[in-house]
Amino acid sequence: MSKYNQTFSIEEAAKLTAFPGGEHKFFNWLRSKKFLLEKNFPSQRMIDLGYFTLFTDPDEFSDHSYICYSPRVRIKGLAYLSKLVAKEFPQCPPCDESNNITDIK
Repeated sequence: MSKYNQTFSIEEAAKLTAFPGGEHKFFNWLRSKKFLLEKNFPSQRMIDLGYFTLFTDPDEFSDHSYICYSPRVRIKGLAYLSKLVAKEFPQCPPCDESNNITDIK
């Protein structure tokens, strides 16, 4: 069983919440909401609420012993973010062709 089981990367969360603008804008939005801190670490409040977690991994591509940090969204956090994204970025309903305005006077 993977240690990432039941968590999602920020990129996956952006796609699953249908966030407009992609991963980079999603990171910026999460930071503006204080869900993520300056270096993309989850805030302690978000960790305590069970919305985010932070995984550490050794850097396998380097000769030095570095630690890589990965913020991950938990299922509970994904549900919360989905509601928040839907509220702040409502989807435009599909246009109905029968109500199409063609005559502008």
